[in-house]
Amino acid sequence: VSITLYLFYFLVKEVNRKRNVNFLKSNKYSTRFYVFAFVSVLTLVFAPWDALNTSIIEDIKMQIQYIYWMLVAIFFMNIYKYINKEEFEKYIFIGLLLHTIHFFFFNVHIPNPFIRTFAARNAFVYTYLALWPLASGYIYNRFGKTNGNLSLLVVFLLVLLTDGRAGVVIILLENIFIYFIYNKASAKMVRLLLLIFIPLFTILGTTIATEENRNALGDMAATISPRIGEFIKGEGTGGDLSFDKSWLTRKLMISKGLEIIEKYPFFGVGIGHYTDYEAELRELRSPEYGRLGGDIKYDEAYYNKKSAHNSYIHILSETGIIGFVILLTILVPVLLYALKKLYSLSITKDDLMLVSIVGICIHFYTISSLPGTLTWFVIGLSYARVYKSNIVLNTANKYKIKYMSNNMNTPFAKTKIQL
Repeated sequence: VSITLYLFYFLVKEVNRKRNVNFLKSNKYSTRFYVFAFVSVLTLVFAPWDALNTSIIEDIKMQIQYIYWMLVAIFFMNIYKYINKEEFEKYIFIGLLLHTIHFFFFNVHIPNPFIRTFAARNAFVYTYLALWPLASGYIYNRFGKTNGNLSLLVVFLLVLLTDGRAGVVIILLENIFIYFIYNKASAKMVRLLLLIFIPLFTILGTTIATEENRNALGDMAATISPRIGEFIKGEGTGGDLSFDKSWLTRKLMISKGLEIIEKYPFFGVGIGHYTDYEAELRELRSPEYGRLGGDIKYDEAYYNKKSAHNSYIHILSETGIIGFVILLTILVPVLLYALKKLYSLSITKDDLMLVSIVGICIHFYTISSLPGTLTWFVIGLSYARVYKSNIVLNTANKYKIKYMSNNMNTPFAKTKIQL
């Protein structure tokens, strides 16, 4: 069980003591989180135990984790209106800064049973995708627009230095929307330029994107990230997907997930059981996956212990169609709201968590990160922004109209309602 579970417990107790309010109470928005936690229990009840290699202790620990993650989302959804936004973004910025220093300068594995000292590349990139939009708010507010714009370039280069690919594209997308938020006048100009240049680029694309130009751009990118360089040029293990072990592994894990859902469509194999299920993985012996074989240790048993490398396939495999549908009822409403605001460029600095939720939901296709405190922290904040702020506003307006109509001559009628 993660140490954050105990930290969260003390945080809830402290907030309840100061506010004397139950921040984990159920409402029509938090109900879907409780339902997802309940279904996660059912997946263990109906799990195909004869096909799994697991222990009851591990299953109990995983179930506690899932319940905890749901409570994290509900908690932050309910306390959003009480948060000091500037201080909140400040501490997220400090945390990201320390995380960056650790990753690039002190990222070593020290065997011990208490603290994980090594941060994997994918975990580092995912942390940035989840938290950078919020941290950028502190930089813009504290150091000004010029330094804020500069920080976007610095963070893009930091993610580029990790030698990742999907994360580089997504952080670039997040940075574009962050730039729009804090450069409204420039955003209008950029939109105009896009309207002009996208059709022009489409017409002239075949001329501009020649092999010579692509190779030149790939060579430039390779000085910072060899994998990005290969990807642009379409060469090597990073550019030719038929030779890319990372890509082939992801495809193989998707095949495993589909095999699971074909056999156990309703409740999957149970929460936490994706790596405990021994799939046949017949594709592994096909010519398409030749790069993954060639060594006796890289057999079906080896790849069955790999993560799903895809959050959606992961959850679909472990909770079945029922759990996956409930997950969609959690993600889709907030995503639709976020995408609508991003598309219309009506986003403001209060919408930074919406940039985060869009970024991580895109990244879910390449990483198994739905099980994790950080993910549900961002989901909770996004729900707070989409729903809780509207509830407060509608409630305030409702009572304001009621009292102004019934008490126009009373002192209360002249009182401003603080939102």
